Amino acid sequence: MKKKFVYAGFVLWLFAVILDVINLTWFEATAGDTNLVNISVYPAAFLALLGLLLVFLGLKPLLRSP
Repeated sequence: MKKKFVYAGFVLWLFAVILDVINLTWFEATAGDTNLVNISVYPAAFLALLGLLLVFLGLKPLLRSP
């Protein structure tokens, strides 16, 4: 088990919860004045998924052992 990955995953989940609680759920960027390009990035969801990936990578050696 890679404890650093598991701990980093939990920290990212904590950051995701904090971002969600203070309602920084999205940032929006537009190109020009006409809103032809509208890109939304959800940092709380991104951090939660990244945290899930890190926890999985940390626990992966335990899943392989018989």
